[in-house]
Amino acid sequence: MQDKTDSVLTSFFLSLESSEKNHLTEIIKKINLHNLSDLAKTAALLEIPDHLVFMAEKISRWAGENRDPLLEWLILGICREIERGHLCITAEEIDKDWQELWQQIPESGVKTDLAQSYKNIFSDQQKIGRLIAKHPSIFAVSEDNNFPSAPFLSAGKNIYTHKNRALETEFIKLLLEERNTVLKPPGKKQLEEILTKVTRASGKTIPGEKQLQAVKQAFNRKILIVTGGPGTGKTTTAVNILRAFLYREKNDHKSIRFGLAAPTGRAAGRITESLRRVLDISNEVDLKLSGLKASTLHKLLGLGFTSPLPGYNRVNRLPFDLVLVDEASMIGLELMVMLLRALADDAVLVLLGDHDQLPSVEAGALLADLIPADGEKQNALGGQIICLSDSHRTESKQILDAAAAVRSGDYSRFSEILGKGSEESVTVQNNFPRNWHDLIPRDLSSLCRLDAGADDIGKHTEKLDKAFAVYNSCIILCTSRLGNAGVKFINNNIRSNFPRERFFPGQPVLITRNDYASGLFNGDRGIIWQFNDPGGKNPPRLFCVFEGLADEYEIGSAKKNIPHFRIIAPERMPEYELAWAMTVHKSQGSEFDIVHVVISPDAPRLLSREILYTAITRARKKV
Repeated sequence: MQDKTDSVLTSFFLSLESSEKNHLTEIIKKINLHNLSDLAKTAALLEIPDHLVFMAEKISRWAGENRDPLLEWLILGICREIERGHLCITAEEIDKDWQELWQQIPESGVKTDLAQSYKNIFSDQQKIGRLIAKHPSIFAVSEDNNFPSAPFLSAGKNIYTHKNRALETEFIKLLLEERNTVLKPPGKKQLEEILTKVTRASGKTIPGEKQLQAVKQAFNRKILIVTGGPGTGKTTTAVNILRAFLYREKNDHKSIRFGLAAPTGRAAGRITESLRRVLDISNEVDLKLSGLKASTLHKLLGLGFTSPLPGYNRVNRLPFDLVLVDEASMIGLELMVMLLRALADDAVLVLLGDHDQLPSVEAGALLADLIPADGEKQNALGGQIICLSDSHRTESKQILDAAAAVRSGDYSRFSEILGKGSEESVTVQNNFPRNWHDLIPRDLSSLCRLDAGADDIGKHTEKLDKAFAVYNSCIILCTSRLGNAGVKFINNNIRSNFPRERFFPGQPVLITRNDYASGLFNGDRGIIWQFNDPGGKNPPRLFCVFEGLADEYEIGSAKKNIPHFRIIAPERMPEYELAWAMTVHKSQGSEFDIVHVVISPDAPRLLSREILYTAITRARKKV
């Protein structure tokens, strides 16, 4: 009976949302279910969450009293990798990431003692393979139904959770269904007329061959992916696709409904702004498009506030003829499956993104997996992928050149760009600053004060915009979380320059887990604001304001609505961290005028081509 109870508990835990796992972690701390074993000490040093240690110890007990001590460590490694966003993991990948994790820790006596014992614990791959095969009640073979309660599934070298394996299977099935769906395109003559009108509406920005090809494919295919680096024309291509559908609407006398979205509020705000910059509102079609506004993908699907289940699904389909989603590289597998389930049978899905960027923090690197190295020549979607390669930007050319050199692996070209030493765009500093506070905007604290009640915030959007513009003027991006070049150290160093209170005006925060009750999600960034009572009768109140999340919010019992912002009491925020510095991964979907990229000399293996490329392309003016 105990084994069955344990299996139910484990399966339940592995399916929990992040918020529920954090509540369980707090319970674990209070009742102290595990003592400070070497496993717990190492996990604490490496900042591995307590709930993962608890689960590793719990699951390993299924092997009996004479279990191999390595089993506990292996399960901890698997749980950590899955929580970091891996759809599945191999023993080789666990060993590689474990080595990189140790590299982030500065040398110390504690580190040295533990490292000698446990740094290479996963290096014997044959032993780990035998260990996995020895315990089918923990690592069930995916085709074997004898162990339905096993927490993990073993498929070849890959290890999955049941949930991730089921999502992967459904995604492939949905993808094949959509790939084989043939839409009814306009006739040849009508298509030529539409393309002529699209070209005319583009003005001086004449669409290239690939951009026009994307327009044609959007009429023929249910899923279209448009990928390319900064300045290659993804936004212009998106606008031309929207224009084409409206021109067809006029010919067919059918009302076309568009849905625009992005994974985060900030990214949704950016695609809305970018689309409007391209439009010419003197044109009737462009004027109609100017009213479009992107939302978060969670909001588009009806996720949040009341339930983690989407409001739109296989039964209740999305009410759009064309859904356009930007920053597709940030979309995890579960969210993509929800989106494909909810698409109407005759709807078109257009995904915009840069497959050379880092993949999603959620499980599944979908965009990169769908677009192999040979791009359009061979891919799972046939002709449904358009790769844009020619950059049309003239400003920040050195930044774009540096990014292109990193993407192609041209070290000589990258070194040449750095060697120019231009103060305008790309520079290299060999030493860390004495005080990281010198790298952040100085006047943010004074800007984030309003002589108004929180319910009057809608009257002060201009000041809100100004403060967020200052915050977005520069950022510190790190390749690691730990060590003296990591996010935690740098944020704490900057924090020491401010008041000791828990919250203060101008304090930037980053949400680190999805919270459906508040409608805030992993990656959302906000700033603490002070609201002063104009009459002086009440003490100042602090609220956190989030940009790019236009929604209803509550102050007391009253519901308010202001464009582009969401407000919440700091005490009600889900799990967060300071955000003067953040990891490169967390910066996706955002752009900053100046980006300071911090590369730890202790962790060179953490600097992958994708990380450096993503960091460089966050900068608008200087990196």
